[in-house]
Amino acid sequence: MSSTAGRWRVVWSALACLGLTAPAHAQLAGSNLLLAQLGNWPPSMPDRGTPDRESFYDRLDIQWLSGSILAGARFETDRNSDLENEYAGFSASPTGTTVPSTCAWGTA
Repeated sequence: MSSTAGRWRVVWSALACLGLTAPAHAQLAGSNLLLAQLGNWPPSMPDRGTPDRESFYDRLDIQWLSGSILAGARFETDRNSDLENEYAGFSASPTGTTVPSTCAWGTA
């Protein structure tokens, strides 16, 4: 048997194994949003804050879906060089939340 035929045999065997696998029973998804801003106001507006301000915002979302159970967690942080209104927080959705059978995204 040639090496090309041997390679195709491996490829077809792998595809057959993929076709025999069971469907996934759970799904894990995540997203991260990171925003950074350098500079804030022109020097001609000193009453509005530091002209060379740095600020960073980060939000991490993680969701787990299994059957009709949806659980999620979120971490948010907001920091700036003026040390004003900074925060960091963690929140989680309750486990056992029922997922609606139909979802209408973007509707009023």
